Amino acid sequence: GDLPDDQKSVDYVKGALPHLVPLLTSVMCKQEDDQDEDSWNLSMSGGTCLNIVARCCRDDVVDIVMQCITSNIQDQDWHKREAAIMAFGSIMEGPTTEKLGLPVQQALPMLLTTMNTPQELVIVKDTSAWTVGQICDHHSAAIPAEMLPSLLQALMAGLDLQPKVASNVCYAIH
Repeated sequence: GDLPDDQKSVDYVKGALPHLVPLLTSVMCKQEDDQDEDSWNLSMSGGTCLNIVARCCRDDVVDIVMQCITSNIQDQDWHKREAAIMAFGSIMEGPTTEKLGLPVQQALPMLLTTMNTPQELVIVKDTSAWTVGQICDHHSAAIPAEMLPSLLQALMAGLDLQPKVASNVCYAIH
């Protein structure tokens, strides 16, 4: 849906970003080990709120979120790794391709690898596939032409993964 154009409210949210983004990303680390994909949980709430913040604050949210992502994206704790990937996917709607272009180009190979790594947890693969779908949906112009063959190859391989991962791969292809 549309967000209000009340500039004063947007300015308040922008001012709170240095405090709000770390809070939301820490909430996104509260995944349940046996979470049901159809049940609403704290982690999903944090991701949804971050998406709304990104749609409201647009480019202003990117640098702060990228700090949280880079500090957690390769963490041994899958909760932090998955939350970082979800945070990246959650900010795809709102910021411009000019602002997210380089981060997308840097993240895409890692996301494709994570999605297709056999020993990776299904939840991390699923979130990686969803994030690739978000990139394809909102910032396909940032994907370099030379990356398209490897993107398509990884997506085709992803169709053979668990059903919920394959569903997000279909979203990316669409």
